[in-house]
Amino acid sequence: MERKNRLSSLLTRKYLVIPKLFVPFLVFTQEKSATVDVTSITLDPATASMTLGGETLTLTPTVLPADARDKTVTWTTSNASVATVADGIVTAVAAGTVTITANANDGSGVTDTCTVTVTAPATKYDITVGENEHGTVAFTVDGAAATQAKKDDVVAVSVTPAEGYSTKDVTVRAYTTWAAAPELKDNIDVTAGENGTWTFTMPEANVWVKDAGTLAAGKCWIELVPSSPAHARALSIVFEGETTGINAVSSSADKMDGEWYDLSGYPTHYRSNSF
Repeated sequence: MERKNRLSSLLTRKYLVIPKLFVPFLVFTQEKSATVDVTSITLDPATASMTLGGETLTLTPTVLPADARDKTVTWTTSNASVATVADGIVTAVAAGTVTITANANDGSGVTDTCTVTVTAPATKYDITVGENEHGTVAFTVDGAAATQAKKDDVVAVSVTPAEGYSTKDVTVRAYTTWAAAPELKDNIDVTAGENGTWTFTMPEANVWVKDAGTLAAGKCWIELVPSSPAHARALSIVFEGETTGINAVSSSADKMDGEWYDLSGYPTHYRSNSF
């Protein structure tokens, strides 16, 4: 015989079967609660670094258990003057350290935090080309053209000499102020590369860069210049029509027009002037 008398939604009637005897007994069962609280929140990343200048950081919360009734969180910052947060997106405001907190909205009190360090961007220093009449000089940092660089950046110098010229060296000096001319300070070590390239490590200062251009072999000559006494002629090197300096003295009879000879390893031409 079966009786249909429901005591409650939590009461279930079952029967213990004994030969020739039916004994009803009651088993109480509890339905699963519809309210599951949050037990943990994990933020990714747990720590982070940011640089001023418009950079943002996105924090991702993992809320457990998966079937929690309310998995939403509220975001707060410990110092809005250093960084702000909205919907997990952190925006840097000023240099400093700040704690970003995710708070469970279900009333469980569960939280997690991310520590964010905000730093100011590194100072960039000027790279200035010195007097350079016989070619062009260009600079790159990490493969990109640059006129400034940060401390410890490796700066590549590329020199393209004018026609008929070559570059034997590059000089780099630090300077602090620049008016009509730079107030030059320490020399900076320069490493020669290949195909007209050099590199140096940027100091914590502006730098002045000059290439030492030289006239290519076969492009210079010796010109005799009248001098006193009449039987002596001063010799000067002429570059592209400009006399750059007196280098030697020769007697009137030791060379003839059109004769070639070497001067410091360069082929040179001796030409006489009339008295």
